[in-house]
Amino acid sequence: MTFLLGLLGLVIVLGAAIAYGATRNKASFAKSNEIVPGTPDRAPVEWAGAHTPEALLHRRLIAAAAAARAQAGVGDVQQAVERGALEIDDQLIAAAALPAAHRAVAIAAIEPSVLALENAVSGVKATALDGTPATPALDSAVTEVQNRLDAVAEARAEVDQLDNTSPMTSPPPPPEPPPTGS
Repeated sequence: MTFLLGLLGLVIVLGAAIAYGATRNKASFAKSNEIVPGTPDRAPVEWAGAHTPEALLHRRLIAAAAAARAQAGVGDVQQAVERGALEIDDQLIAAAALPAAHRAVAIAAIEPSVLALENAVSGVKATALDGTPATPALDSAVTEVQNRLDAVAEARAEVDQLDNTSPMTSPPPPPEPPPTGS
């Protein structure tokens, strides 16, 4: 009887340990998907390990923000990069929600913004190493990213407008002429 109670106790402890580990892994996985640590992200948790274009771009944004945080003495730069990354990520999430026919084009249009942000972070690193101020380089990169985001938003608005136009709203075709008899 004591053997069964001991075995039951072991099973309960083992089950609790597995449940605790799974919960911690899930929380850790979700945190690894955040662009700004401690700021919940709207990106699907699956993007942390997926190989889709949107997931890869999302992880590149996470890496760019982390690289900006790793720079010493560039607090304003870090905040600007994180803001830019969050804005791009919001565009990416919206693009990923589009119908399949428009999704690939919308996501491809966002990739240059991700690249510009990555280049801004590496520009900050390069200017910080040679001792010159990083702010002008960052300002131009952030402006470029914002311009790209505006262009993507305009393109998405056009796609939405096209999607909202249905054949029911267009005028009916003209009637066909009657057949000629011979």
